[in-house]
Amino acid sequence: MQRNCPRGGCLATLDIQMPVMDGVAAAREIRRIEAERGLPRTTVVALSANAMRRQVAEYIAAGMDAHIAKPIQVEKLYAILMAALLQRENAGQDREPALARSA
Repeated sequence: MQRNCPRGGCLATLDIQMPVMDGVAAAREIRRIEAERGLPRTTVVALSANAMRRQVAEYIAAGMDAHIAKPIQVEKLYAILMAALLQRENAGQDREPALARSA
């Protein structure tokens, strides 16, 4: 993580049903590493067809900042990515994003 984002400001999109490590486990691991190493917070966006309210709440509780339902609509993806980038630009890269929403 640090090698790829030496100054923070990274954004990751994680599919919930990835092989080897699912998106929820990956988000938890990202947050663990950030805390352990004192790294700036990475914006993490969940991608999943699982879009029920309780499922999205689980993703947010795991440390994800937003959810985009599949099939992905490019406009919604773009809106969340732009919101994350603008928020980082305006608020400082080490603060927790206020994106937590589903698109």
